[in-house]
Amino acid sequence: MSFILRRLGFYVVAAWVALTANFFLPRAMPGNAVQAIMAKFPGLQPSAYKALQAMLGVGHPGSLWHQYLAYLGDVSGSTSAPT
Repeated sequence: MSFILRRLGFYVVAAWVALTANFFLPRAMPGNAVQAIMAKFPGLQPSAYKALQAMLGVGHPGSLWHQYLAYLGDVSGSTSAPT
């Protein structure tokens, strides 16, 4: 039983690390990640800018901590973002 709990704990920590890296990497790149993608694909419609912002989770108001908590809430499937 302890083997299963250790393994489960490992997977929970690994998932948290992966999600955290996925959140911070687009924000760590210089410039704006959405503008970089839009520059690579000039045929995209202007409405794609908002869609890319939503997909990458950038452009949200508030502090980085609030954005991170909202991102984790969105990933977990909760219906309300933390305040």
